[in-house]
Formats: sequence, structure tokens, C-alpha cells
Amino acid sequence: MSNQSRHLSNRIAQLSSPAFFVIVGFSLPVLGKFFTTDSRVYFAYFISFIVFAIVVILIAKLANLVSYSAEEMQEKLNPTLAVFACFTLSGILIWCALTDMRPKKVEVTFETFVYQELEEMAKVRNMTVKQLIELITLSKLSDSN
Repeated sequence: MSNQSRHLSNRIAQLSSPAFFVIVGFSLPVLGKFFTTDSRVYFAYFISFIVFAIVVILIAKLANLVSYSAEEMQEKLNPTLAVFACFTLSGILIWCALTDMRPKKVEVTFETFVYQELEEMAKVRNMTVKQLIELITLSKLSDSN
């Protein structure tokens, strides 16, 4: 196990170095575009590229740290504790997924003539098309209950 984790850590380190330089290389033209235009968006893109490059390097460092820590912990870790931790983390993930009550975004595609009819209905009711679709959906839901 330790040889495999060390090998995987080395592979990640080997791939992250070129990825870092590619990302930084892509960010330089964006920075140049920022200096030649008045748009601040390009500077935000540049910062995003740099942060992503730093994250790539941190992934390599973290993989190295995890592989060496796993070697040390392999001798000390109690198997029942590991099983308990695995079930606890799985339970937390499932609980979070089931209790997520944030509104879900649903996209619907319409034919052009159907959308035009919806626009006309929305104009008659002084609503936007989005508000009309929400109203129709909620009324259908209340009819089905």
C-alpha cells in the first residue's frame, strides 16, 4: 500500500508542475488584455487563473503529505476506528443530501410558438414569462394535491 501511495503521489507531482506552467502561461495573455482595455473582468480572470495554478501546486503538496502520513498512520490506526469513521462520513454525506432544502433550478425548453404564446399570456397578466411559468407550475401542483 505504501509503495502505491508514494507512486501515486509522485505521479501527481509530475503532472502538476507542467499544469502549473500551462495555467500561468494562459494567464499572461489575459493580463496583457487587461492592460490594453479598460475592462476589469480580465484582471479577475487573471486572478482566477493564478489561484487555480496555486491550487494545482497545493494538490501535489497535499498528495505528498497524505502519502507519507498514511504510512505513519497505517501502523497506529485501529481498524474499528477506521470503519466507524467511514460510516460516520457516509452518514453525514447522505444526511446532507437528503435534508438539502434549497430551491432547485429547473430548465424547460419550449418551441418558439409556445414561448410566443406564453409571452402574450404574460403581457395580458402584466407578468414576466418566468413569473407566469412559476404560477402555472404552482397551480398544477396544487391541483394534483
